[in-house]
Amino acid sequence: MTTWQDEAFVNRLARLDAGHAHRRKHHKFLVDGSGRASGSSLGRALSMTSAVIIGCLAVLISRYAMFQTQGMPNGPADPGLAMIIDALFAFCIAFVIRMALDMTSRMHFSASIIGVFIALTTVHNLVHAYPDAWARAFSSEWVAHTTENTAPKSLYIRGRSFHLTEIMGVATPEAG
Repeated sequence: MTTWQDEAFVNRLARLDAGHAHRRKHHKFLVDGSGRASGSSLGRALSMTSAVIIGCLAVLISRYAMFQTQGMPNGPADPGLAMIIDALFAFCIAFVIRMALDMTSRMHFSASIIGVFIALTTVHNLVHAYPDAWARAFSSEWVAHTTENTAPKSLYIRGRSFHLTEIMGVATPEAG
């Protein structure tokens, strides 16, 4: 024997299921019964690549915002602390951008963290390669400060430059 409460409950479940069906239809990657994500692997690759790019852009936006608000970097006593502050600010910016673009999965979060780390450690190489473009965006003094304190073709971690050729074990010919 069913009561009016049971019928109301069944009707409510049907309405909720209809709403979830609409959302599932528009979701890019659905998990099928096997636990694997279904959907286009090209779409997933593009989505993850864009999350990495968002992480990189977040670092550029954070550095630009810090330059506009604080001016030239003074070179704090602890470069590790400066890198942590830069990373936290970039994570916040990447989070806002990912939320605006509806990239809320753990994989997008991980990919944006990778992008932030890549940009934090390598963006100075772009400054060395294209100083005029960076001088237009920031200033020639900022470019001079960056090129004086970092080495080209290197990873910059906590105030130290690690040359990529040394990391990879490639011998460089001596200039003579």
